[in-house]
Amino acid sequence: QGTATKVRGLSDIPEGEPGGAFLRIASSGSGTAPTVTSIAPPSAVIGPTALLTVNGTNFVTGTGLTTVTLTQDGQDPIVPSIVSVTTTRITCNVTTLTAAPGAWNVVVTTCGQATAPVPFPLTCNAPTITTVAPATGNVGQTVGLTITGTNFLNGRTAVEIRKAGQTAI
Repeated sequence: QGTATKVRGLSDIPEGEPGGAFLRIASSGSGTAPTVTSIAPPSAVIGPTALLTVNGTNFVTGTGLTTVTLTQDGQDPIVPSIVSVTTTRITCNVTTLTAAPGAWNVVVTTCGQATAPVPFPLTCNAPTITTVAPATGNVGQTVGLTITGTNFLNGRTAVEIRKAGQTAI
């Protein structure tokens, strides 16, 4: 038989109640808010998954106890996939393919306590064109083009064809 325990805001649990409830209170230990001291790399290029390392203090280890979020006004937040967490370092995979370029903020939350936002710029590399095939076409004919180059982002790269001094076709 157990003894009744009073917890402010909760009803008494009657002594010896069959199938009685148990109350478990989890704590992060120190109760000290986390801080971010550095992020590596200090910025990222919009694209596929990149590894991000967040250094700081008072991070809490354990599944789901620590989260990293990238935020920018007017944009959906980006929630990286956590790879590992120690009390001073978080390693995570962040995918930014659909992110807008510009100033984002990184916020770490542990056990309900959040860090101050830390600026984290996302940039775009300018696309470059190395070849266009075919190199010529006939007036009035539809021509399929293959453009080869770098830094094309699926769904985010536009192609415009124009003759110098003319409007796009």
